[in-house]
Amino acid sequence: MIKERLADFLGYYFQRGLKVREKLAEAYSSSEPIPSPDSIFVLPSSHQITGMHTIIRCIETPRDEFIFYSKRLIRLLIEFALSHCPFKVSSHY
Repeated sequence: MIKERLADFLGYYFQRGLKVREKLAEAYSSSEPIPSPDSIFVLPSSHQITGMHTIIRCIETPRDEFIFYSKRLIRLLIEFALSHCPFKVSSHY
């Protein structure tokens, strides 16, 4: 009984994921541009970000450098995301 319910549950989300991917693939392959929602923000590219991507993608990059640059890239992404969050100035000490 539990296995059947779990299989139904997982099957539903698996099928849902396939449908979403299929729609994205169809939209990407169409000739007309797709307008992006206002809630999507893209991290502006820079030489620093391009360099870190290059280092991370290189198969010969040592493990410690991979960890350092991937953490740095994640930090930049999180800072960018947090800059879009609403905030209120307060004077609590």
